[in-house]
Amino acid sequence: KGLLYVGSDNAAGSRGKVLVRDSAGAYTVSDTGAGGTTNINNGYLAMVEFEDNLYASYWTSDTSIIRKFNGSAWSTVYTGVAGTIRPFILLIVDNGVLFAFGGGKLLTAVVLTTPDGTAWTNQTAQLPEADHTLLPVYGVEIL
Repeated sequence: KGLLYVGSDNAAGSRGKVLVRDSAGAYTVSDTGAGGTTNINNGYLAMVEFEDNLYASYWTSDTSIIRKFNGSAWSTVYTGVAGTIRPFILLIVDNGVLFAFGGGKLLTAVVLTTPDGTAWTNQTAQLPEADHTLLPVYGVEIL
């Protein structure tokens, strides 16, 4: 839609932000992370467009959320619990399904899916390794 969205992380004491760049080149804050403790390196880690909405993952060491932007307002569509509090470092869409891949150093992997951006299913048990080691995962899409 002609706008560039950039996720940021921040040092302890401040929250990560999603910045948006307009057609004139000016950046403004579109969303500020919420929830959890403002530990070092909290921030927005991944973004993807799905069903005409922008989805972004936000992480602190004790909170993991996925946010949705519908073009006018942000809302939280997933909040991590127990074993799914992970940094979701990859959001991808395949065959009409949104996938969220999370994990990291000393954190086992988590795979979530949603066909509609609202109802999320934990697919982690489908990973081949018993310890659910998967990461790091990175993706590039060239159109």
